[in-house]
Amino acid sequence: MGLISFLLNIVYSLLLVPLFLVYWGDEKYGYFLALYAFIQLMRTLDTGHQIYIGNEFNKHYHKDPNKAYEVLSGSMGVALFLGFLECMAFVVFWYSGLMDRLIDFNHHEHPELFVGILAMMVMWWAVGSAGGILARIILAKGYYSESVLFAILIKFVETIMLVLGIFARLTVSTTFILIAVSTIIYSIVVFRWTAQVMPEYYPWWKGFRLKTGFQNFSKSTILTINGFLDQMNTNGILFLISKFITASIIPVFTTVRTLTNTMTMLTNLFVQPLVPEMIRF
Repeated sequence: MGLISFLLNIVYSLLLVPLFLVYWGDEKYGYFLALYAFIQLMRTLDTGHQIYIGNEFNKHYHKDPNKAYEVLSGSMGVALFLGFLECMAFVVFWYSGLMDRLIDFNHHEHPELFVGILAMMVMWWAVGSAGGILARIILAKGYYSESVLFAILIKFVETIMLVLGIFARLTVSTTFILIAVSTIIYSIVVFRWTAQVMPEYYPWWKGFRLKTGFQNFSKSTILTINGFLDQMNTNGILFLISKFITASIIPVFTTVRTLTNTMTMLTNLFVQPLVPEMIRF
């Protein structure tokens, strides 16, 4: 599964680049990459929360199932709340002009992008934030290979939507909408599977306690800060390139960076399967 995931990431990160450049052009592709990086930055608010809840659930699952259920149920409401905050943060960034300052971008000239980016944020609010938690709780029951398979399938779905957007020469906004809708449909299927293989924890929100949810969220903030810094390290440079050089340089930079990160991706094939057991013990 890991090897398939690695090869698909190579296709996604490298082999699609010539198609983007031929059918979209370097400037349009550069803006797509910059806007996608912006979307990922908007999602960082709940990254640490997902990791913390997944780790806590994995720790308690084998010793105290009731405690594990309490951790899970408390996280569901918080996840939806965080998704809502991220949507509102995007709206503020858009209408305040902060997004224009972050990226060399004038939202008045591209009003259609608001719908596309908002679709991606609403998708994350609806299925992404809670889905990130569910993707981690199945590890406690030994479904690591299945979790990798799901990651492969969602990347495959996204790749298909991108290829469709490339050859049809769709706008960046329409491409974002296609990705958002297909991700929601796919996530519903995965949620149903998760409920079937772990029926003892469904419904996931049963017994939700606001106090427990926000206590766990407060404990996860250090992971959130770390995730934000990682995002700025990974994607912040794209904003700088867009702002101070030109968006057309971004495809060159991301392609070279992908090549240099290939060995790290290979190393993860051996490290990541050990993580659930390390958390457990």
